Amino acid sequence: MKTPSYHQQRGLSIIELMVGMVLALITVMAMLSVYKSTAKTTAESKLGANIDGQIAVGLLTADRFLQGAGYGNASARTISSTGVVSTLASGTNLQGVIWNYGDNTHCQALTASGANLLFYYGSTASGGYSCSSPPALPSSGSASQAVLISAPSPTIPSAPTAASTTIAVSQQNCTPFGITASGATYASGGYTVTLNTTGYAGNQVVRSTTCLVNFH
Repeated sequence: MKTPSYHQQRGLSIIELMVGMVLALITVMAMLSVYKSTAKTTAESKLGANIDGQIAVGLLTADRFLQGAGYGNASARTISSTGVVSTLASGTNLQGVIWNYGDNTHCQALTASGANLLFYYGSTASGGYSCSSPPALPSSGSASQAVLISAPSPTIPSAPTAASTTIAVSQQNCTPFGITASGATYASGGYTVTLNTTGYAGNQVVRSTTCLVNFH
């Protein structure tokens, strides 16, 4: 009678192959999840930096225009917001701020419309659009315009769904940024303009205040 011989098993069984395949799939899914999370965070950061950068540049540009408003026009240093400044409550949100530019027949203006901050200027060498007295916003198509702030509408869920921009005027004594009040009587103004818009980071309000040194 022969004794049966037992041979050591070589290779992998079907069960071992299936277990290995399941572990490989779990690893791949984990790596894909990490990639998706990283890509989303990177995209949000890039979009947020782009939006906040555009807002910062727009506010800085508006500040330059406002600081120059009324320069060289001693007889027309009045400010209007589709009305007379004396009727404005301090800090009231306005549709726009208009000022004479160069002479009493030309104007420039900043207006707020939704998420946009618009600057109106002239299409001629005068640098301002034709306007009446008191200064008024231009009629449609009668003046060139530039969009200083226009926050895009992001599709990422954690981003703000809509941005808003407002303009407010306050009647108060002020001095330009970087100049001390004690030695700046020659550069003091009588009004401040505050621009508010919605930033990306934390959906917080971004604010810029400018002293109108040529208006008293």
